[in-house]
Amino acid sequence: MTRKFLLVISLLCLAFLLLFRNSNIFNLENKLSSEDILLSKNSNSFETIKIYENKKTKFLSYAIYDRLTMKEKMSGYQGSCQPFYKEKGFSFLEIPLNKNNKVVCGKFDNRIKDIKINDSYDCTLNKANSFWFIFLNKTDLKKITAHYYNQEKYEITY
Repeated sequence: MTRKFLLVISLLCLAFLLLFRNSNIFNLENKLSSEDILLSKNSNSFETIKIYENKKTKFLSYAIYDRLTMKEKMSGYQGSCQPFYKEKGFSFLEIPLNKNNKVVCGKFDNRIKDIKINDSYDCTLNKANSFWFIFLNKTDLKKITAHYYNQEKYEITY
């Protein structure tokens, strides 16, 4: 009797764990079908950050996942920036990873030559998907400067 009872309990626990694991994967697959992944990087040994662009609105969103379970730990999105993007040629999103690290990222158009943070850190520009990003360690974000091909520049100061 106790062996059968323990076997039934073990099978129920196993079924519950499999169901829970599959539901997290299903939610992640639904998210991926409506959004394009612009960046997927391990932010540390325990977390993965994914930055998405919504296919309809073109807004950026992010999610930080536990690397073992792929369970979402934190997420956020970009506000309405379309008028600014059309006028200035780039958008940005600041993502706090922890108290000492952050990611600053955004979209840019073909007018932008390069983007710098605090006049000293060059951002990585991915021309294939018009996405830029930089990981900052223990650095306060004070200024974002976009340099245009026509020699003009635009600064955002915090």
